[in-house]
Amino acid sequence: MNEVAQSTKTKTTAVVLAVLVSVFSWLYTYKKNKKKFWVGISISLFLLVLYFATYDLVVWALVLPLVWVWNIALYIWVIVDNATKPDIFYTGYPN
Repeated sequence: MNEVAQSTKTKTTAVVLAVLVSVFSWLYTYKKNKKKFWVGISISLFLLVLYFATYDLVVWALVLPLVWVWNIALYIWVIVDNATKPDIFYTGYPN
């Protein structure tokens, strides 16, 4: 009667998702990673809007490298974040 539901989430799945879909892999464990997800998406969208807003100006040449650096850093952050969490984080999720 007092059975506790076991999580079917695994660290391997989280890391594979991180490699394939980057920031969207944080949706796999949304209850614990919602702040990181929204910060990553918000900054990416802000930089994308800034890039398109300055596309006709000379400033876009300075914004474009910033967009690339942020997206590469975000990609690495997501992979490292998911890979360094212990297995118990995923098996015990959402507790």
